[in-house]
Amino acid sequence: LAPAFRVPRVVDTTGAGDAFLGGFVAAALDAGGIAAVCADAGALRAAVEFGAAAGALTATAPGAIDAQPSRERVVAMLQGRNQ
Repeated sequence: LAPAFRVPRVVDTTGAGDAFLGGFVAAALDAGGIAAVCADAGALRAAVEFGAAAGALTATAPGAIDAQPSRERVVAMLQGRNQ
């Protein structure tokens, strides 16, 4: 559905799945909710990409909580991919 993100160095994958899910849900809510995202392939892909970026960023730092990225960091990663 969406390609994975490459990161310079994976430090710890603890919390990456949680970050993916949190990012996906946040993007889905921003797009109008889960039902709205499931009805629109573009919105679904965008939500999956947001979650994937959040998970990738989480793997670049140690720990589960402190490694969780901010929305701004996720958006910056997405913008870097789309340039």
